[in-house]
Amino acid sequence: MLRFISVLVISLSWICAQVYEISGKTVDAKDGASVAGVNIIIDGADEGTASDVKGQFTLSTKHSFPFSINISHIGYDPLTIAVENDSFLLVKLTAAVIASQEIEVMGTRRKVEIDIASAVDRIDFDMIELQGARDIGSALRRVSSLQLNYANSGKQTVSIRGSNATDVAVFLDGVRINDSNTGVADLSFIDLNLIDQIQIIKGGGSALFGSDAIGGVVNIESKKAKNNSGYITEGIGQTYSDDLDLSYGATVVYGPVGIGGRFSGKKRAYGGRTITTSIFNNAFGGADVFSGRFDVTWFKLNKTLEFESGSVTSDDGLEVISGKYTGPILNTKSSGHLFFVRCRLSCKKEKKGETQ
Repeated sequence: MLRFISVLVISLSWICAQVYEISGKTVDAKDGASVAGVNIIIDGADEGTASDVKGQFTLSTKHSFPFSINISHIGYDPLTIAVENDSFLLVKLTAAVIASQEIEVMGTRRKVEIDIASAVDRIDFDMIELQGARDIGSALRRVSSLQLNYANSGKQTVSIRGSNATDVAVFLDGVRINDSNTGVADLSFIDLNLIDQIQIIKGGGSALFGSDAIGGVVNIESKKAKNNSGYITEGIGQTYSDDLDLSYGATVVYGPVGIGGRFSGKKRAYGGRTITTSIFNNAFGGADVFSGRFDVTWFKLNKTLEFESGSVTSDDGLEVISGKYTGPILNTKSSGHLFFVRCRLSCKKEKKGETQ
């Protein structure tokens, strides 16, 4: 009798300790791709597991067959499966379609003025005439925080608030005229008679004008053909007989079309040692088109440096062609350059001659 009771107790203990194990894989019903992170929980119990990165899972439980498992995952419809035995389960999940209210997306375009935190000075042609300036360096001399640097070669460079000349970007009608080799812009090229306005932005302008504008920006805007006009100017220096200026130009306007041209020649003697000759040619035209205005401008600048002995000559040249449209674009009043071509030529040559 005692032996029978012992066998019965051992049998009941084995039945109570028996563990059932099921395994399977969770996949997408549409393309069969493995779905990771799927929750598999026995219905009515707190036993469960989750599928791994390959979608595979294994669940051990003391519940005897049959029982049901609840399967859930974000983005898929919940599923309940009856498990009859320990055979492999292939669970196919169907993507859930979540109904929501209608969402309307509308895009609008509006004009945004870009604020410049730096100080801005403006000089127009009338102010330049009142100063009696003969070159752009003299015209900028009265602007605070600007320093004009002059070389014996006649080169004029500008620095703003103690910056280097390489840190100041100079634009002529929106086209950068800084030398790509040295990074410096020679202002002596520019003819004062072409200038309509000069804008000086003091302080960093890298976000708007490029990484080399950390010192500031000088933006020069030329005159356009707006009315019929003509001029001839001549200047003679007082210190040296070689200081000569000659400039003439004309504009003609007929209806919506205007054309014009300018020529300027400057000869300067620096310290009685070097003679610099600058030749400036400019042709321009514009027309009212598409409720706006289209302007084309051509500049050709040549500069020659010659020693008094005539033994060495240095030539430097710059040629720029640009086109600009100003008017409504996509219902906003905008402006932009359609194209520009820039070419620079520099050379040095020996000039044979007698030396004094």
